[in-house]
Order: sequence, then structure tokens, then C-alpha cells
Amino acid sequence: MPHRLSSSTASSSSSSSSMPRIFKIDRPLFKHRYDAHPSDGGASLYVHNRPITNNLPDLTLHGGPDAASPVVAVCHMLHFSQNFKIGLGDPSAADDAVRWEDMIKANVSGTRHCWAMDLPALSSGGDMARRMFVWKRTRKVAVEGMKTSGLSPRNWKLLEDVDGGGEGEGEVLAVFTSDISGGKAGALQVNVDFGGEWESMVLITCLALYERSRRR
Repeated sequence: MPHRLSSSTASSSSSSSSMPRIFKIDRPLFKHRYDAHPSDGGASLYVHNRPITNNLPDLTLHGGPDAASPVVAVCHMLHFSQNFKIGLGDPSAADDAVRWEDMIKANVSGTRHCWAMDLPALSSGGDMARRMFVWKRTRKVAVEGMKTSGLSPRNWKLLEDVDGGGEGEGEVLAVFTSDISGGKAGALQVNVDFGGEWESMVLITCLALYERSRRR
């Protein structure tokens, strides 16, 4: 996939020399899209933002710089809910081309959202396991070289949710820091390399939270 910036072999540690990876994310004024620019100079990613869905995805992540690039992930923002339906793959392709996952509000205030996917198990051996994660709103953790702004509630850190309680623990796997400048959304820093689908999932879930917050 053109967007895949990490190695093709998933890793269960953050020791990769290419980490962390930072995406500068623009939201051009009066345009229905996001542009994610990777820090290594690789191809930008295009995310179409559909304000009126008509049962189509609210967000569509393309593995390249424009809408002609292959679709790699989509997001449906469920009506009258703070939950999301995330799809890895292209819904317009074959019926089995998409793997659907849920991102669910984990607390009453909506400052935590949980999701899961199949990844290499924490134990060695290369076995796959269901692993759970939680995006938590933060005022302290920021992308390298940035600071969180008290004017924005759109700052999150991603932790592994080992016990499924929605709290998360351990190292920060990814962090998003908002930028209140015109035409900017912020920056997403991915600290571990769990493979290309992981990277797509992190990006689409982060932008889902950002866009839901922006639409309120």
C-alpha cells in the first residue's frame, strides 16, 4: 500500500530505528478533507470528510495524496451516539474486503474511547491475539516539539488496555496534539511499529475523534 510507512513485519516493541513517526495533519479551510504528511518525506495521505453521509462513510482514508488513491480504511460515526464503526479495507470492493471494528466510548464524559484489533501477542512466538487500546484525552503528553493548548480539548494519547477496563496502562503508543492555527488539525506521533494496518487504524480512529469533536 502506498501509505504504509512502517516495515511489512509487525513488531511488538518500539525499538525500530524509524520510530517515532510523526504525521502533520492539515484541514484546509472550506475543504472537506484532511491531508496527513509523514515526517520522513513519504507520500501524503488523503482523508475525505463527508459532511452528509447518506449511509456512506464519514471519513475515508486513502493510501496516497488524493481521492484516486486506494481506500485503506473508513469510519462511520454512529448517529445519536459517541461510538464509531471502523473498517479496514475498501467497502466498494468485495463483500469480504473490509474487516470491521468498533470504537466505543469508555466513560460517561467521553474522554476515553476503546478499540481492538488482531496483532502479534505480547508474548513471543509470533502468535496473533486480540489486543485492546484506549484513546485518552490528555493535557500533559504532546507530540515531540509541541505543547498542548488549554484552548483545545482535542489532545489524546493511546495506551494498551490490557485488562479491558478502559483505563489503559504502560507506554504511550501514539499521541495526537492539536494545532488551533487556521488550516491545521495537529500532529499525530506513532511510537511503535505494529505494521501497516495498525498505522491505518491509529490514524483513522484519531481523526474520527477529532472530527466528532469538531462537529459538536
